Amino acid sequence: MLTHGFPVHGLGPRRARCRCPYPRRRVPSPLTFTEQARRRQLVECTIDLISTHGLPATSLSAIAAAAGLSKAAFLYHFSSKDNLTRVTPSSPMSAP
Repeated sequence: MLTHGFPVHGLGPRRARCRCPYPRRRVPSPLTFTEQARRRQLVECTIDLISTHGLPATSLSAIAAAAGLSKAAFLYHFSSKDNLTRVTPSSPMSAP
């Protein structure tokens, strides 16, 4: 099947590479309720651990363990400790 003169994306038995000059863009899906809750849980555990031990002494595995998650689950939500600390408010008073 052709649309705009080019093969339709993903159709056919072999899923051939699309030769369309208009590439598809991957639209990020909104976070589910559970994903939002897990991210909040990780941020709260990070605040607790950093306030207790300091940022350099707080490891990714310690944050994951405090949240009751694996390191893989942590990395699913945040790609690194730096990305998590960027989301974490600098002080509890900065939260609305």
